[in-house]
Amino acid sequence: MSPARNVRVVLDSNAVISALYGPGPARTVLEAVHSGEIVNVVSPFLVEEVSRALHKKLHWPIDQVIETVRTLNSLSIMVHPSKSLAVLDDVADNRILECAVAGEAAFLVTGDHALLCLNQFEGISILPARQFLDVLNGL
Repeated sequence: MSPARNVRVVLDSNAVISALYGPGPARTVLEAVHSGEIVNVVSPFLVEEVSRALHKKLHWPIDQVIETVRTLNSLSIMVHPSKSLAVLDDVADNRILECAVAGEAAFLVTGDHALLCLNQFEGISILPARQFLDVLNGL
């Protein structure tokens, strides 16, 4: 991959969880964050959503959830969105858009169909992980 060190990206919770569960495009994107090729942006809502999914839905032990969240936070820039959005019906999707806007992200990486249908929002390209990797390779 070519260096794109200043590119800000939001990996939504489903992308983060996909990355944690095995090889594939989402894992490759997370590895690019870990290596410093791209900058990941998170918000308290996004981190809480990942934490809740890992513990309540996927039944990870709390100590493993805490360590994973700690690592995610250490690899990311934390933003605290001040602008509320009501673009989509799903409140959680709106919180993810708020994170991307507040973090001045160039990309939002997601598998969420409602977000993907937007294609773009306020100059932020919304892409699945595989397509984002294609774009990243061209930067």
